[in-house]
Order: sequence, then structure tokens, then C-alpha cells
Amino acid sequence: MPFPPGDDQFQDVTVKAVDAFDSGGWVITRSDGWSFAVPPESPVVPAAGMPVRFYGRGIGYTVRGLFLDGKEVFYRTEEGQREKDRQDQEERDRGQRYDYERDRAALAARAASLPGPLRARLDAFRRHNPDFGWKYESYELAVSELAARVAATLKTEEAVRAWAALDYEGQTAAVPLDGGLTGNMVGCATLLARLLLSDLSSVPSVPGALSPIVGASEFLPQPST
Repeated sequence: MPFPPGDDQFQDVTVKAVDAFDSGGWVITRSDGWSFAVPPESPVVPAAGMPVRFYGRGIGYTVRGLFLDGKEVFYRTEEGQREKDRQDQEERDRGQRYDYERDRAALAARAASLPGPLRARLDAFRRHNPDFGWKYESYELAVSELAARVAATLKTEEAVRAWAALDYEGQTAAVPLDGGLTGNMVGCATLLARLLLSDLSSVPSVPGALSPIVGASEFLPQPST
């Protein structure tokens, strides 16, 4: 199949190395050092030295087309990619809503065990955003639980500040950290723990830990400018 006419948003490289997945498909390392997963339904088995063309805006953006040795593995126009992204997001949202409804009682029980200021913070998020529960609650609840544990274990704001300066091994030795916690989660939990020990009234007004990613307006009303 010839390359799509009129689409000049592509990068031509070669395959530097190939690793096969046990479950099917391959990971190719490009000549520029970046890697990409080739699906098992590819009509071409990738091999070192093979020319490969990627369609899309470049590194850091969605790959919407892949041609190996001049043969199409998959291809979508920009409009087609936008539609696929929309459908994929709808599917993810449905999954999140399902998981939230399934786990809702357990999440409520966990939230009820938090210190009052942390419960008030989550309540403020729920009042402001009717979608908070299925979108963000499990993430923010894990942050709140860690904050409560850090505050209860270390007992003073000064101790929390000192703990925050430790490396991961030192932090885990003092306060066990659950698997799956990100640096973003630990950072917000640290701030909340400090406030639990020094300024309780400020806790409910701390925006969600995901604010840097999705925006603070998802969690609390923002002052008009």
C-alpha cells in the first residue's frame, strides 16, 4: 500500500533492535533511541535495519500511523485519531464509573475513619464537583490516608519536615509506604500531615493532589479574575 497522500506529519527512521513479547507483538528500538510497541497483528515482522515510518506530531505525541518496510501496520488521519481518542476516553470513563459504584461502600468506610479535617476536605470536593467520586476519590482517599498515618506516626510538624527530607528508604523505615504511591501523592500527603499537626483549619482548603495535572478547579471553587 502506498503511503497516505497529503499527510506530511511523519518521521522516517530505521529499526535498530527488536524484542518479542511472549504474549505476542514486538518492541522495536528506533535508530534515534526511542522505543515503540508493534501489535501482534502487524502484517510485517519487524527486523533490525528495516525502514519504519511513524505518523503523528512527533515524540511525546500519539502515534496515529505506523508503516514497517513500506507496509501499513495501522493508520489514522488526525480526525480519525481524535475520534478514537474520544471513544477511548468514553470507555475509560465507563470503567471508572463502574469501579466506583462497585467500591463505593468500601471507599465511604475508609473515608469515615479519617480525621475530621481530612473528611471535611473530601466533602468539599464532593460538593463542588458531582463527578469527584468516580474520577478522583480513590486517589485522593489514598493521599488522605497516608497523611493521617504520617501525622499519627511522627506527631510533630518538625518531625514531618525532617521525614520529608529523607530518601525513600529512610521514609519507608519511619512510615511504611504502600506500593503504588507516587511522588505526587507523597508530596501532597506530607503537606496535609504538616497541617494536621500545625493548622487544622487550613486542611479542608488544600486542593486535590491531582490539581497540577487536571486543574485545581476540579476540586474547589477558584477565585474569579
